Amino acid sequence: MNTRPDLSSRVVLLHPRSVGAPGGGEEAALSGAATHWLHAGPLSGWAWHERRRSRGIAPRRELSVVLTEVADPRASAVPGEWVREQRLLVEPRHRVPAIAPGTVFWRLAINRKPVALCALPCPNVRVALGRARRLIRGAARLEVSLGFFADRLEPRWVLHDGGVPVVIGLPTQALVATREPECSLASLVAAATVQSYVHRAGEGG
Repeated sequence: MNTRPDLSSRVVLLHPRSVGAPGGGEEAALSGAATHWLHAGPLSGWAWHERRRSRGIAPRRELSVVLTEVADPRASAVPGEWVREQRLLVEPRHRVPAIAPGTVFWRLAINRKPVALCALPCPNVRVALGRARRLIRGAARLEVSLGFFADRLEPRWVLHDGGVPVVIGLPTQALVATREPECSLASLVAAATVQSYVHRAGEGG
C-alpha cells in the first residue's frame, strides 16, 4: 500500500510564520526548524495511518485524551523529551517557564496508542482540560500542516485551529490522505473522550 499522501491538489508552501501569525492572542507558531512547511488542508481529508494491520476484522478506532501531570521533573526524563518534540515543530509566542511540578501535558491516543502531543505544556490540569475540550469541539475547523526535515523521508504533522498550532504528531505516527470524511482523524477527534484519570510523571522520584 502506498502510504504517501497525494498533495498535488491542495498544498500551499508555507513560511513558518504563515500559521499562527502575531495578533489575536495566539500562543504558538510553526517552527523554523523544518526545511519547509506545506499547508495540507482540513483534517477531514486525513486519516491516521495504521502501519500494522491486524488480520480479520479491524478493531473499532476510538480516540481518547490522556493527561499527564509532572510530579517531579527531576525524576523522569519523559517531560523533557516531550518539550524537545514540541520545540522542534512549534515556537511559543511567549516565554514558556521551565517544567515545574504541576505542569501538565496531554496526548491523543487511538485505541490507547499515543499518536499526538499537545503543542505546548500546560501550567495545570484545568488549562489542559480546557485546551483538550476546545480541540474536540473545534474538530471540524482543524487544519493540517506538514513539516519536512532533511533527515526524514516522511513529514511531521501539526494540527492547528484558526492558524494556532494545538497538536503535534508523534515522530512514529503518520497521516494518510482519505476521501472519506467519516473515516478521517477529524471524525475521531470530534467523538473523542477525555480520560478522568490524570497520570503522574516522576511520582515518588
